[in-house]
Amino acid sequence: MFTNVSYSSFDHGRKMEKPKRCAMIVTMGATDGQMRQIGYDQQFNYYGQQLGYMMGGRPAEMLYSNDAYQFTDYSKYNISVDRADPVQKKKHLEEEYPKDLDKAYELGRRMCQ
Repeated sequence: MFTNVSYSSFDHGRKMEKPKRCAMIVTMGATDGQMRQIGYDQQFNYYGQQLGYMMGGRPAEMLYSNDAYQFTDYSKYNISVDRADPVQKKKHLEEEYPKDLDKAYELGRRMCQ
């Protein structure tokens, strides 16, 4: 990123001469609902706007992969089921995560066009 933006360009209020497309892929253990309740989506969207500004163009395209399967054995960790249900996490890994991978692939394809 810093190879495309010089510090002197900020002094003059200029953006990059040729805007770059950019994206952020955010993975987290929180579900979509938890993410929104906590306000993570607003914070990451702000980061995406800032990244887009630094790259000279529109805000970064955002992709969230929620409810990530973080441990192979949840019984080894002191996590309450209401925060991280291992059965639900496993189901999400098997059913939803492949869709997230497809979305990430498509996002990458769009960035290269």
